[in-house]
Amino acid sequence: MLKNVLIGVLLVATVLLAIAVIRLESYHYASEASMCSQAYARDPIARLARHKCLHNAGARNPLEHLLHGVMPD
Repeated sequence: MLKNVLIGVLLVATVLLAIAVIRLESYHYASEASMCSQAYARDPIARLARHKCLHNAGARNPLEHLLHGVMPD
């Protein structure tokens, strides 16, 4: 019983970490590829607009982001 609970907890933790890697790698890729035209600015409104653009940019599928985020360069 305890073994199954531990497996379940580890499975959930692995999925949550994979989702985090996908989101971060998507953001990083969009930033590196200059997908958002707004340059980094000190203006908070422009910074928020750039953040939203980078967060919503989707150039690759999630599996590609996961593999690129986990594998070394």
